[in-house]
Amino acid sequence: MAGQKSNTIVLVSGGLDSAVCLAAICASDPEDCKIFPVFFYYGQRNAKECFYADAVVQHYRDLHRNVQELKYIHIRNLFRQLVVSSSITNPSLPLEKKKDVALPNTFVPGRNIIFLACMASYAEEVGADRICIGVNSVSTPGYPDCRAEFIFKMGLAITAGTSFPKKISTPVGHMSKAETIKLGLKLNAPLKFTWSCHDNGKLPCGKCDSCESRMEAFEELGLPDPAL
Repeated sequence: MAGQKSNTIVLVSGGLDSAVCLAAICASDPEDCKIFPVFFYYGQRNAKECFYADAVVQHYRDLHRNVQELKYIHIRNLFRQLVVSSSITNPSLPLEKKKDVALPNTFVPGRNIIFLACMASYAEEVGADRICIGVNSVSTPGYPDCRAEFIFKMGLAITAGTSFPKKISTPVGHMSKAETIKLGLKLNAPLKFTWSCHDNGKLPCGKCDSCESRMEAFEELGLPDPAL
């Protein structure tokens, strides 16, 4: 497996950032390199994002023969048992905003650590030397597991603990939300198939940090949100 290089594991969460990441990987990878999208069920309150993740992946499977079926990874009980302080895994809590606290309770401690570790295991199985994740240090500045320092050190740990080197790619890591949208439009990413809201209603709540960030970005660009 270690000899089969240049395959990529891509986290597809159903959100805007991850959709643009998948678009960027599809645009840059040659057709003989396989792309393995993954989605995590981790007890998130907005579990409907799985439908959006599937729609994004199906869009690219219709266009690129190297995109594999979406792999669902179930770790719901892990976070539901360990993290009761986050409003993402504990729906009984209100969604805090960044402007109210330094680190809002929408932060899920250890989430990206677990995600990347699981993706590293999968990478071993399919011979992938790259792991792509849509973390962003601009739109989530208080989240410690979205910083470049964290990604760098996780990359070192994953390479040290697996059988061959693996790079962690963050295509939108230093982009504003508006810049991410512009890149998505340039790459013809299916932004209409994305869900950014932290909540699980029929429509985006329009009030949580994620909704506000998305709305402000489209307003900054003077464009309508294709998902609405």
